[in-house]
Amino acid sequence: MKFNVWLTLIIILGFLTRIYNIDKYGVWYDEQISILIANGQNHVELPTTFNNSKFSETNTLDGVLKSTISDNGNSIAYNVVLHFWLSLFGNSDFNARILSLIFSVISIIVAYKFSNAYFNNRSLSLLVALMFAVHPLLVHFGQETRVYSMALLFSFLSSYYFFHIVFEKASVYYYLLYSTTTFISLTSHYLSAPIFIAHLIIFVVYTRDKQIWIKYISSGILTLGLFSSWLFVGGLEGYVVLAGQNKEYISIVASGKSTFAQPATLQNIITGWFQIWLQIFGNRFQNWGFRVRELFVLLVIPFYLVVNLFSYVKLNFISSQKVVSLIIMVFTQTAFATFFAIKSGHTLSFQPSYAIFVIPYAIFLMGSSLYFCYQNNKKLAIGFGFFVLFTMVASLPIRYLNFNKILPSSNQYYKNAQIIKTTYNQHNEIVFKSSFDAKMTNLYFGNSIYQQRIDTSLNIVYLIK
Repeated sequence: MKFNVWLTLIIILGFLTRIYNIDKYGVWYDEQISILIANGQNHVELPTTFNNSKFSETNTLDGVLKSTISDNGNSIAYNVVLHFWLSLFGNSDFNARILSLIFSVISIIVAYKFSNAYFNNRSLSLLVALMFAVHPLLVHFGQETRVYSMALLFSFLSSYYFFHIVFEKASVYYYLLYSTTTFISLTSHYLSAPIFIAHLIIFVVYTRDKQIWIKYISSGILTLGLFSSWLFVGGLEGYVVLAGQNKEYISIVASGKSTFAQPATLQNIITGWFQIWLQIFGNRFQNWGFRVRELFVLLVIPFYLVVNLFSYVKLNFISSQKVVSLIIMVFTQTAFATFFAIKSGHTLSFQPSYAIFVIPYAIFLMGSSLYFCYQNNKKLAIGFGFFVLFTMVASLPIRYLNFNKILPSSNQYYKNAQIIKTTYNQHNEIVFKSSFDAKMTNLYFGNSIYQQRIDTSLNIVYLIK
């Protein structure tokens, strides 16, 4: 009973860390793109003059499909879910972001269940759930209208079924669930792929049963079949857009004007490693203004905890197979990011958001090490535990206080729409500076009809004439 009480309190804590200030700031550019796609507007080419009836015509699943393809074909599963969510609840910043919060809080529950199945220890599983509740990157994307919380949840569920397949006697039901969650994860975000590459490595290393091989290969064929169906519907077309975007990134990096990626030199690649390792182990102090070279030494404790797990293998607290499997899960993503950095010539693949999918396994490594350490040296374990949790909690205000200034102070498009609705009359015309400004403002007009046109020479966002 006490475990259920503690788990409930941890879930509440996770909800509070994610709901706090969730709509204090307006949606930023990436969130705006997600909302436009979910409303089927991203692909729309606006004529010189139009009215907002045009937007309701494209707010359909077909519109979402075309908008997803025009973006680059990624995240179709999330875009469809967000489409129905916003159709039901509306396009407000709060409504758009709360969906990610729901996925993120569910991940806390899955973390407890997964950990309990993996370690067979409810106390350790509570510690894992607690770390999920306050991990700064999980909280960050639990407050953002982007795909990451959904993609993480389904890749995490996929790993749950996968580890049952490898380490337990799993029924056919688990293989079907594994294929389904893997497909949803990949169609939520392509860069969840390293998780499934890690699965394959673990499976090859540790599985010898012929029957399990047959079932696993069959589940893989099913997953590929499902994913191929998306490729034929629109994924391949989206890849063409994605390839074009990558050429643009290469050009921007080569010009020296990039603020988000650097040339893939050895020094920048190593910096990229430390950048993602710091964040997946819960340290976001870089966003306070510290440089990676000033912070990398703080990885000593998380890495010590990982290595120290092998001493508990000798004490039969945990099997070496499970420790090695978790390490493979975490660091396959680093190898994947390094490969793409070298191939593309820039370091965009080291964005922390792309590493979010391996956070659960980093938490499993640290949490299990802290728990087993506590059995042998309580003071040392408490010291390490305080450092880990303090680092996570101290990183949380970075999101709440908008230290990086990416988030606008408010949703100006929503404000503009409210002003227009109160001042517009039937003889007026709304002139927008750009198609993007028109699309974003029209999200908040409702059912009234407004005559509009685009004038790129305008020096303000909109004008009522």
